[in-house]
Amino acid sequence: MPALTWLPTHPDWPAALKAAETAPTLQNLTALANCNLDFIRTDRLDRLIQHHNLTAHPPHPAIRLAVLGSSTTAHLAGAIRVAGLRHGLTITIHQGEYGQYAQDLLSPDPILRDFQPDFLLLALDGHHLASLDPAAMRARLHQCWQAAAKLGARVIQQTALPVHPAQLGQNEFLLNSPATALSQLNTALRTDALAHHILLLTIDDEGARHGLDQFHSKTLWHRAKQEISPAAAPYYGDLVARLIAAARGRSG
Repeated sequence: MPALTWLPTHPDWPAALKAAETAPTLQNLTALANCNLDFIRTDRLDRLIQHHNLTAHPPHPAIRLAVLGSSTTAHLAGAIRVAGLRHGLTITIHQGEYGQYAQDLLSPDPILRDFQPDFLLLALDGHHLASLDPAAMRARLHQCWQAAAKLGARVIQQTALPVHPAQLGQNEFLLNSPATALSQLNTALRTDALAHHILLLTIDDEGARHGLDQFHSKTLWHRAKQEISPAAAPYYGDLVARLIAAARGRSG
């Protein structure tokens, strides 16, 4: 799975976590977040951060992030919060109900409205994105972006992970297939993002760079409707936090 290889591996992370549990400070939790963590360690650190609520204090700016999706995304929240700490951000997350992104935005959901998100991550899975032709899906996304703007939120749009296998190999473009639809949509999203001032989380590029199986498990998709596997969550969370940090002028 894609790892946080640019970060150091702590020589005794369990002992450091235990020390932080005994006397938690923003400094020692941030130091732990700046290590190469897997999903299990990320989850343990996130539970400690939430329990003590230490990141709700300066100097970390507070960010309200809504995560809306068409599949299971709850397992990504902790990784985003820990990555936020790594990038000097306090990220509070509103987790949308499973598959209710359009209803939440277009209704709109009073809970989401009251949350007043600064950013809204629209994490839609490849199966859902291929369920309509690219033009119709683009129209739906534009509606969602406009609704998010009315909430005062900057949209982070996840591109389509190419989860559909090609049927004609190099000649796939000749078919009106799910794989072709996702390819066309991803191309269009890059143009639309500039026109609509949308931030793009280009998970398709990451999949091409590291390999689709580093992000996606067919078993977990069929079992839990998790498009992004838990093992890839720390890397995914860092991608999200980087976008937010850059948008707030905090990129390194």
